[in-house]
Amino acid sequence: MNFETPPIFLVGAERSGTTLLRLMLSHHPKISFLNESEYIVDYITENGEFPNDEKYYCEVKKIRNFPRDKVKLTPSLSYQELVTSILIQRKQKPCF
Repeated sequence: MNFETPPIFLVGAERSGTTLLRLMLSHHPKISFLNESEYIVDYITENGEFPNDEKYYCEVKKIRNFPRDKVKLTPSLSYQELVTSILIQRKQKPCF
């Protein structure tokens, strides 16, 4: 499972113009935004280690937006594969 090109993450502090930037970029057909995407990094340790695959899957499957967005989670995937799978599935539907 691979992206055509690697994803680019833009991160900004609150009240720094991120909403305006998002609104401007949202007009491009190849750009989408993932609201509430903390699940990608919240489980990485301070040392930069990825979480245990099984434990991560158990936590991620609790995210209420995934069933609504019809995101399929595969328990046999590694952390990196699962995150990639989620991003690819959510990329299909822009979240503006």
